[in-house]
Amino acid sequence: MAASSPRRAAGLVDELGRLLLGAPVPLSVRCWDGSASVVDGAPTLVVRHRRALRRLVYAPG
Repeated sequence: MAASSPRRAAGLVDELGRLLLGAPVPLSVRCWDGSASVVDGAPTLVVRHRRALRRLVYAPG
């Protein structure tokens, strides 16, 4: 998740979820940079800071 990447944070979260779960993430995601990945009828995970995302990945408990 390099800062120089042109991709938005929600797209990276979605891609990361697919890699970890092996399937599309069953959540909508809204991130600190204003980007969003929307799944109709799904609850929304709001990630307000990039550190929170890192913590979810490395220390999910």
